[in-house]
Amino acid sequence: MNWEKNKINLGTVSPKSVNRITYKALNPELKITVIKPKCGGCTKVGKFENGFLPVTYTASDIPKHLLKRGDKSYLYTGGINITYLDGTGETLTFTAKVEK
Repeated sequence: MNWEKNKINLGTVSPKSVNRITYKALNPELKITVIKPKCGGCTKVGKFENGFLPVTYTASDIPKHLLKRGDKSYLYTGGINITYLDGTGETLTFTAKVEK
C-alpha cells in the first residue's frame, strides 16, 4: 500500500455538494504515471504534489426513480485509478451517503 488511507468515508453529504478529499502518500516521492478518476463527471483530481493528491467529488442529485419510491438517499462509491512508473496499479476509493 502506497497511501496512508486508500479508502475514505465522507459520511453523509448533501446532493449537489462539493466535497474535498486529500489522499496522503506514504512516500512523497511516489512515481505516478497515470491518475484517472472512475467517474470523470463527478470526480476531479488535482496535481499530485508534495505527497498529497487532492480530489473533489460533486454529489449528484437523488435519482428520480429513488424519489418516486420514497427514498431520500443513496450510497455512492467513487474511485481513482493510479498507475505507477513500475507498471503496478492501485485504486483509491471514497464513499458517501448522499441524503436530502
